[in-house]
Amino acid sequence: MALLLPLLLFLLLIPTIRRGQSQAARDAGGWEVAALLSAALCGAVVTLSLEALTLFQAIRAEAVTLVWLLLDLAAAAWLFGRLRWNPLRQTVRLRLAWDEWLLAGLLILLLGGLLAVAWVAPANTPDSLLYHMARVVHWAQDESLRHYGTAYGHQLWNPPFAETVILTLRTLWGNDRPANLVQWSALVGCLIAVAGMGRLLGLGRRSRFLAVAIAASIPMAVLQATSTQNDLVTAFWLVASASVVLLSRSVRLGWMETLGLGLTLGLGLLTKGTFYVIGLPVAVWFLVSRPWRSEARRSWLQLALIGASVLVLNLGHWSRNLGASDTPLGPSDWVSGHGTTTLDSLKPKVALYPARMLRGLAPHLAGPWPGWTEAVDSGVKAVFAAFDVDVNAPIAVWAWNHEDLAGNPLHVLLIAATLVGLVWRRRRDVLLELAACVTAAFLLMGLFVSPALTIFGVRLQLPLFVLWAPVAAGVFAPWLPARVRSLAAGAMILSAAPWLLFNGTRPAIGLQERPGRLSLPCSPWWGCTRVASVFVASPVDLAFAAVPTVQDDLVQATRALEGIECRSVGLRIDSSDPEYLVWYLLNAPQSGFRLQTIYTTSDLEPMLDRDFKPCAILCTVCGERARLNGLDLVYASGRLRLYAGDSFTWDPDG
Repeated sequence: MALLLPLLLFLLLIPTIRRGQSQAARDAGGWEVAALLSAALCGAVVTLSLEALTLFQAIRAEAVTLVWLLLDLAAAAWLFGRLRWNPLRQTVRLRLAWDEWLLAGLLILLLGGLLAVAWVAPANTPDSLLYHMARVVHWAQDESLRHYGTAYGHQLWNPPFAETVILTLRTLWGNDRPANLVQWSALVGCLIAVAGMGRLLGLGRRSRFLAVAIAASIPMAVLQATSTQNDLVTAFWLVASASVVLLSRSVRLGWMETLGLGLTLGLGLLTKGTFYVIGLPVAVWFLVSRPWRSEARRSWLQLALIGASVLVLNLGHWSRNLGASDTPLGPSDWVSGHGTTTLDSLKPKVALYPARMLRGLAPHLAGPWPGWTEAVDSGVKAVFAAFDVDVNAPIAVWAWNHEDLAGNPLHVLLIAATLVGLVWRRRRDVLLELAACVTAAFLLMGLFVSPALTIFGVRLQLPLFVLWAPVAAGVFAPWLPARVRSLAAGAMILSAAPWLLFNGTRPAIGLQERPGRLSLPCSPWWGCTRVASVFVASPVDLAFAAVPTVQDDLVQATRALEGIECRSVGLRIDSSDPEYLVWYLLNAPQSGFRLQTIYTTSDLEPMLDRDFKPCAILCTVCGERARLNGLDLVYASGRLRLYAGDSFTWDPDG
């Protein structure tokens, strides 16, 4: 099955990488660091192969399959030619105590449940409908990563790595079914990285289980593991890069590890704009820890390799943005509106810094008791009022199973306790360096990523919570007896169950006013889920879980469209409309439907395809027009209009 080709390459590269490492690096990093380096190489393959195929507009199933098949064959031939089969005959024995087997079983159950939900449920997160999945199907249709006409600039300007992995999987599979596997795989990768960091910190096996359990039980991580967002992918590249830096604090990095660090940093930048901020402390940590006096030349060469890796991976996306805007990150006004800080705006942010950081933590402190949540909300607003700033937006809301709004209250308390523990330890070591790195990232986020300090951006803090897991385990594990560590790890894993079972839009078990199969009654504390269980609800109901008000109109419009024998469809929609749902209902582009935006903002008009002549138009911003672009109205409901005909003109009044 072609979908397994990337996984096969990942597995083949792990022993290949370990063979190329020094004995010291193999012993210190274990198989976990080799797995992270393998993931980085596979990520580079995804990026560079799609960039190369874009040059020929050839992102098609046969081409993508051939790339991965050839790489698999090459890796297998190289590996088996050197191993001569003898090491493969060695028996692998896992000597785990009964409590460790139990912890492994609980973790497998959690990950297995998330995998089942991820495979069954369609993408339905608002951001996925607006741009994550919308850009994937546009690329699949165009067989290229080139920019295209759209009403929503996020589809163009945002870093694309997570979506290019989805594109690779959908191209190998044939449709969007594997889309959620990217974030699920990122969660597994994060757990491997956390375990590896525990090894590098000198933690024993039960202590590493505790670190993994802390990361696996983060509510936001569990909620996002079945979606097509990109915060877990960002978290993976952050912990992977920190793992390599941590390795460099105990052994001399070889060129394989140095390349891996460059790839993890480059892929992090290519995944999400927030990585420019939260990845900076990791890069600085590596920079200041180099042996500049004794190995200056080698250190400069390492930095050159890292810089080249970052540049090569991001060059394609940066150049496309520069070709259509004034900066590599997108239009300057768009970039400034997403939380970056200029020197002119830095002063007022510094003055409000304590209040802003408090606001960033407040969503984690919301609870099911209205009085408590209101007290948290009003308390933070009172702090802003002391600075003569009036905040009208909500600061704390109870939305425990919403993947954009859910807080991590237990983990916030754990972080606070860990900070106290670090002070109590009074020790300067790599654990303190790691804690300082995470703390610096959070403090920088407070200055430069304003959305991360709102209820709608609390998910942007997820990578930092994941990176803190080995710090917490490193502080508390030495103080706890072995069995207590196992008990704590088991309790943490079990605590993740509600977010697996009762995810607001992708529940394994629904919470419904009228419960049916695989559903329970709603609760005053827990509320209701948007839909029934993913295992019994219809795929269409699941797809519209976040936007149910548009479901009937859009379903009826696409049915009418299927009945007029038209396969070229123009989109005249607002930037806030869930574009991907149109593609989903039409099973496009694999069904033969071709969709193109025909109306956008003035700055994006040059990217419209003026050679496109649709025979139908789906419109949500047409008012009461009976005729649009030469086509006649054939269906209308609410804001939605469907026009059809064979006389399309680019003049809206034609």
